[in-house]
Amino acid sequence: MALMQPGPEHSQLAKWVGTWDVAFTHSMKAGEPVKQAKGTATITSVYGGRFIREEVSSDLDGKQFDGTGTTGYDRAAKHFVNTWYDNMGTGICYLTGTPTRESGEITYRGTMRCPTQAGEMQLRHILSWDSDDRFTLTMFNSSDGKERKAMELVYTRHA
Repeated sequence: MALMQPGPEHSQLAKWVGTWDVAFTHSMKAGEPVKQAKGTATITSVYGGRFIREEVSSDLDGKQFDGTGTTGYDRAAKHFVNTWYDNMGTGICYLTGTPTRESGEITYRGTMRCPTQAGEMQLRHILSWDSDDRFTLTMFNSSDGKERKAMELVYTRHA
């Protein structure tokens, strides 16, 4: 029964709750120039603090981008869990993450099928906090055994 209740890791999730301005830097394909965009994210606590839900909205390359993420901590498995889906594809990304004790970063790993590339893509996301009002999510992917930085999102708490 104890593993069904929120634990200390869930208190960590609570600091993400709020409205955020998001600065995107992205290069989705190897060799593509780096592009920038701005958007917003609203993060809410759901299910008694067991999970947080993130709703992101932006204009990426002249197209409306909307996405939803859910993050929690699985006390039985002893790792963070994250799902992501958006209007740029039809799949759901699933990642698991472990914190680095020294830095407080969370490194997530997972796989997904990218609609613009054949085969499965390996993912590594690093979440790091600069302060209670600013954090960075850096996304790396690999479909050919060579990891590359695909996107960086800098979240700043909306005043």
